[in-house]
Amino acid sequence: VANSPETLRYSIVSDVKASSLTGQYIVSVILSDELKTGGLVVRTSDLTVRTAQYHVWASGLDSQLSILLCEALQSAGVSQNVSVDADVYRFEGSLNGRTYIEMVISGRYDGKEVFRHGYSYEGKQRADGYDPMVEDLRNGFRGIAYKAALGIKASQAK
Repeated sequence: VANSPETLRYSIVSDVKASSLTGQYIVSVILSDELKTGGLVVRTSDLTVRTAQYHVWASGLDSQLSILLCEALQSAGVSQNVSVDADVYRFEGSLNGRTYIEMVISGRYDGKEVFRHGYSYEGKQRADGYDPMVEDLRNGFRGIAYKAALGIKASQAK
């Protein structure tokens, strides 16, 4: 077992300041099955995905994405009586250096859905490897989260 590869753990929330998480939001992130395994996901063909065995999330991907969503909600100034659900069914890299996110975000006030939108992201890694893949996925998710937060805030104003 002396030659077993080292497990590398990835965090997409290490730059999030605690002060940007003081809002009281109810956020729920639901991941598709292949995203629940803890490993980074790489698309190897139109029909197949591979979950990395030694490249894994430092903590649950759902909890990390929840933190990024809370950060976006607070940054956009969304009032705190909101519940947000994010259904994430693609959060992956590919062999050709592209990254993909597919998700639906909905917002509810007092139990009434006021916002629901599907988001697609396709990015390009700045270099090969897992680090650039994770960096691009984080940036792509942050962009989606902020757009959704602005949409939720606008629906709140109605």
